Amino acid sequence: MSGIFVNYRSDDDDFAAALVDDHLRAVFGDRNVFKDTRSLEAGTDFPPELWRRLLSSRVLLVLIGRRWLTPDAGGLRRIDRADDYVRQEIEAALQAGLRIIPVLLNNAPLPAADELPASLRGLVTRQFVRLRQRHSGMDLSHLVEALSSSVPPLRAPATGGVPPQVPGHVEFHEGGVWAQGATINGDVVSRDKYVQGGTS
Repeated sequence: MSGIFVNYRSDDDDFAAALVDDHLRAVFGDRNVFKDTRSLEAGTDFPPELWRRLLSSRVLLVLIGRRWLTPDAGGLRRIDRADDYVRQEIEAALQAGLRIIPVLLNNAPLPAADELPASLRGLVTRQFVRLRQRHSGMDLSHLVEALSSSVPPLRAPATGGVPPQVPGHVEFHEGGVWAQGATINGDVVSRDKYVQGGTS
């Protein structure tokens, strides 16, 4: 069982899918998080394995950015195509009764029911969470809290000390900044360094 299945468009706020995948794997473990480009080995028969992993999951995360409904080169919205994997995965999850959490990226809105194919309109009644790039640490913590009722974390969150290392993750704490490979107020902070007195 994958536990958490990440549904996303690769060209829609492309920071998000990798960030979510990395962070959730650190909390829930590799086997409990499915992201197709990482989780499927070369040579895997893609469609049957994709559906097997989806239907063995407990939660579908639907990452929605500003370009989620953008038309393709032919002028047709991808979500209107019957062969669109993003659409097919959501349809399958709705039909299977999986828990579905829309994750709205930055300032992207939740689509209205009349913007979606009829088979996807159940998505708009699901409670969403938001993931903002500038506040990713706080928003990812909220996402983990929401998911923990369905998928148990590998271990209980630490109550103090240095937070777990997640690539590209920046976390702000009272009295300092925990940063990995980040630029804070114009000063480059070296990887794995805890900086006292930092600001957000």
